[in-house]
Amino acid sequence: MTGPHPLPAAVPEPAPTPAPVPLGAAPLGGAVIGGSIIGLLKGLFGVGGAFLIVPVMSRVGRVPRDVAVGSSLFAILVASLVAALRHWTLGNADGSDLLALVPGGLFGSFVGARAARSMWPASIRRVLLAVMASSTVYLILFRSAYK
Repeated sequence: MTGPHPLPAAVPEPAPTPAPVPLGAAPLGGAVIGGSIIGLLKGLFGVGGAFLIVPVMSRVGRVPRDVAVGSSLFAILVASLVAALRHWTLGNADGSDLLALVPGGLFGSFVGARAARSMWPASIRRVLLAVMASSTVYLILFRSAYK
């Protein structure tokens, strides 16, 4: 038999993506407010913010997911540098930890970006959900370590 084969019934069709908004056409006020809230969370809790930025850009701003991921990483890079420098000046950072964390983080970033290209969006959401649920359970069980 030649030609394309239909997908097996067990594999769901990907959800249709909304029509993308031309880059730069998103309302500036919403971006400033959203960026400020995410920056506040980053400064308070050290969160990356991508778990908030990407869905907002994709759903509300109708930005294609790959563009939302890349844009959020750049925004997080800039905000993280500012937050990291501030925490460094406050004495909240230990440079010796960086020697161990940075190479692993770089390696994981390359592997994760490559893996995401071959995964269904629903699978990526499930992985994120599992990581967030595991983190929540860990923090509940070991909350005494954070006092």
